Amino acid sequence: MKRMIFLCSETFPPVYQSIKYIFNEYLSRQWQIFWIMPAEEGLLNKAEMQKWGNNSCWFIPKVRAKSIINLVYEYLRYARMIKNKMETILKYTGGAELIIVRDDPFMAWRAYSVCKKRNIPFVYQLSHFKEEEIIYYAKKGIYKNKISNLVKGYLGRIFRNYLLKKADLILAISRQMKLTLVQDNKIEEKKIEVLPEGVEVGLWENQGTTSESELLKSQLKLSSKRVLLYIGTLSRARELDFIIRVLKRLKKEIDNIHLIIIGGGLNDNDEKYLKRVADDMGLGPAVTFMGRLPYSEVLKYMEIAEVGLSPFPDNPIFRNNSPIKTMEYIMAGIPVVASDLPEHRLLLKQGGGLCVKHDEKSYAEAITTLLNNPELRARLVNEGKYYLKKERGFKVLSDKIGKIFENMIYRNKMK
Repeated sequence: MKRMIFLCSETFPPVYQSIKYIFNEYLSRQWQIFWIMPAEEGLLNKAEMQKWGNNSCWFIPKVRAKSIINLVYEYLRYARMIKNKMETILKYTGGAELIIVRDDPFMAWRAYSVCKKRNIPFVYQLSHFKEEEIIYYAKKGIYKNKISNLVKGYLGRIFRNYLLKKADLILAISRQMKLTLVQDNKIEEKKIEVLPEGVEVGLWENQGTTSESELLKSQLKLSSKRVLLYIGTLSRARELDFIIRVLKRLKKEIDNIHLIIIGGGLNDNDEKYLKRVADDMGLGPAVTFMGRLPYSEVLKYMEIAEVGLSPFPDNPIFRNNSPIKTMEYIMAGIPVVASDLPEHRLLLKQGGGLCVKHDEKSYAEAITTLLNNPELRARLVNEGKYYLKKERGFKVLSDKIGKIFENMIYRNKMK
């Protein structure tokens, strides 16, 4: 069985289903994967590593810095730990066919040094432009220290762009990200492959019954309401006061409209800010904030919604994303109203919902159209599900990435 080392910046266990299913579930049928991930202190104190499915995960502490000087020290310590973990794994397993990094430039720096020394293919996966987002936080004066965010953002972007050019293979999260990497970052197009987000088809085959959905609506005192649903981060970068303004416009025509918001922010102030916006508009009773919920609980709320919302402002951060919840809404049987961004256009032209301009009028009109047309909702959902099962199932994506890795390894041996 082939072996890979996967350095992932997500805290163990990762919340992203694509990591769990594409790699740890399906790809591990042909590959043995040695994960390196940050873990919370409680888990770190118990073990240096643990089994994860058929694979193993080796833990490192999360970076926590109290000052800029301390930040530099912490990242150097972090980088040394990462290298030591890789060297230990390589020593006791007999080597690896490739080393892959997800997002983190400092992980990528250490991975590249080991790959170069041992002539191992180096793969860099980008799930979003994290460094640009940190720079955005600094410019807006939100989240932690402004100077610290500027240092992290700009230094991280320099590292990332340098290491992308050194990678043997880059996995971009969307076609638009691939285009951006080629045009704006001068990366060779031939070494970029697209590995988008997807869905685990089996999760959606046994959904709840109508009676269970009605019971939940009754418990929430929403039995007579037309329910909209937003699931995702409440980060200020998302500018989610937008959907509160959309709700205000809708309320003029549909008095029993109600919005459920599921998710958390980067700190408690994010939810408080949105609650304040809703209250100031007189919409407090029309919005239910559920906070973060376990995935199994989220599925229950999907069953009582009539329309899912996927609002993204059109900026360099979100323009390149592959929105997860858009696909999950569709698989749950909920048509989507989504902002007119490249990945949304690609998905929704196959069915599943309506892609509209990111303005209040367009959103309100699209939501009203869907609420008033149950036949349209059903047709769009059926078309969207068909496409997602065929093209975006995690098993399909795992098979695709397995072939890409095989071809890369073959080319590397022929050099």
